[in-house]
Amino acid sequence: NHDGLMEQATRDLLTDLYNHVYFQERLTSEIESAEKLNQGLCLLVLDIDHFKGFNDAWGYSIGARVIRQMADLLRQSVRHGDILARYVGDEFAVILPDTDVETGRAVAEKMRKTIERYQFRVALMDEVLPEDSVPDDRQVSGVTLTIGLVHFPENQRTRDGLVMAAEIALCRGKHQSRNSVCVYDAMTDQADDEL
Repeated sequence: NHDGLMEQATRDLLTDLYNHVYFQERLTSEIESAEKLNQGLCLLVLDIDHFKGFNDAWGYSIGARVIRQMADLLRQSVRHGDILARYVGDEFAVILPDTDVETGRAVAEKMRKTIERYQFRVALMDEVLPEDSVPDDRQVSGVTLTIGLVHFPENQRTRDGLVMAAEIALCRGKHQSRNSVCVYDAMTDQADDEL
């Protein structure tokens, strides 16, 4: 089935979200469409805080379970028509079509709060024998996200420019406080752009 194969090729195996390659193509087409319709769009890049330390402490199979649960939570937090992808490793990306900065920030805040409140289930499958008794000490809270947000056309007008600006905003969020939404600011982030 050709359609099935095409669909598979656009999906990330672990999370079943869109993959990096499809995301890049889709961002290009969403920018073109926003230009034609004279609309704005927001790009969010989301990164799990201290995830390397988490993997070192718990192991990669638990890390993978957290990423999969994170993907499900994010899927529930986005609006109909938003495009959610696993960007790379523990980074996710979301395109918010026809969205201004304030709405974009509100969507990002909703995601951040959803993750912050969630108890991630980390019991390994072979420890969970009877279906009704998941060991309750196998839950992890305190997993958080930092989110970089950039707006088209206000901040950047090209695909690569948007991605770079979102990453710069994300880095600033990581340095300042983590567990936060950081909006790209041309004045603050300009100096970083020139590095």
